[in-house]
Amino acid sequence: MRPVIMCIDDEQFVLTTIKKQLKFHLKDEYIIEISESGTEALEILDGFIKQSIDVPVVICDQIMPYLKGDDVLEKVHAVLPDTLTILLTGQASVDDLGNAVNKAKLYRYISKPWEEMDLCLTVKEAVRSYDQQKKIKKIHQELTEAHSQLVQTAKLACIGELAAGVAHELNQPLMVIRTGVQLMMRSYKHNTLKLDQLEHQFDTIEKNTKRMMNIINHLRTFSRQSELQPIEMNICDVIENTFLMIGEQLRLRNIEVIRTVTNSLPKIKGNPTQLEQVFLNLLANSRDAIEEKGKSIGGKIEITIGSEDNFVEILIKDSGVGIASHHLEKIYDPFYTTKEVGKGTGLGLSISFGIIKDHHGDIEVIQTDSSGTTFRVRLPV
Repeated sequence: MRPVIMCIDDEQFVLTTIKKQLKFHLKDEYIIEISESGTEALEILDGFIKQSIDVPVVICDQIMPYLKGDDVLEKVHAVLPDTLTILLTGQASVDDLGNAVNKAKLYRYISKPWEEMDLCLTVKEAVRSYDQQKKIKKIHQELTEAHSQLVQTAKLACIGELAAGVAHELNQPLMVIRTGVQLMMRSYKHNTLKLDQLEHQFDTIEKNTKRMMNIINHLRTFSRQSELQPIEMNICDVIENTFLMIGEQLRLRNIEVIRTVTNSLPKIKGNPTQLEQVFLNLLANSRDAIEEKGKSIGGKIEITIGSEDNFVEILIKDSGVGIASHHLEKIYDPFYTTKEVGKGTGLGLSISFGIIKDHHGDIEVIQTDSSGTTFRVRLPV
């Protein structure tokens, strides 16, 4: 159905004239709906809303029975916030206009008697503005959805890269459980199985199955498309959860991790899964930089967490090869990577930058040379 322009006035002659003028200038692109009262107009608009019919413009008189024009436009704005409103009257006070501007986001005031061209050009411009805003909102929504999909793609790519480490992380408790069961079976066959030994092995099995459940549940949570609603969290918990995914890989590469919390930390608000993705990426980059320096040497990652000036600050310092100066200005560019083919998507830091900005924070390299690199992440409390 065609979009609707609603005209409200308690004088039938005025409504007939407005409708005739608008139909002549706008042709058949729009339906011109008229109403002699604010109450009736709101009921008609409610019907349009239920049918998902666009209402780009509402034109309203000020002095009418029951509901004044500024009150009608305020109610219109409450249910149709994108609709542009025009007050067409010769008897509006300064207070009436102020109320229409402040509470109904009044687009334009036209005094009676009006000039036909003035009214029609104003309506045309309002319609054009409405259409532009609608297109911008649609583009913004598409970009938001595309960004969300890109974040999810990078997250799944990251999980793929960490798959071997996660498998090893699960294999360890499985081996402990298997060894315990074998010991109990041997003792049972030789009739030497004791109650205290049984209790000890069951306790070991329970602890290791819990560990496996934690890893699997966390992997499921991390891989899921995350909600955008922020929650209150402790940043230390987010970083600790990151090691469920990458801790074993760092241990196997003989990379020492030193964690320091410098003071009592306030909680922050945000999306823990998205923030975990940021720290997972930074730690994975540190792992690769250390490995590039020399696979047999091992290395060190220092994580320092503190708070200052209403921000929580996280420093991640590694002993890797560092970042060359000509790469620094490009590291946040999408698909830019210095890694060899198959070892990186080039999305990690680009996505991380976007996530931190969405959290109203900052991410930057504060030091890099042949001794390593330090990233700083700041998040508001």
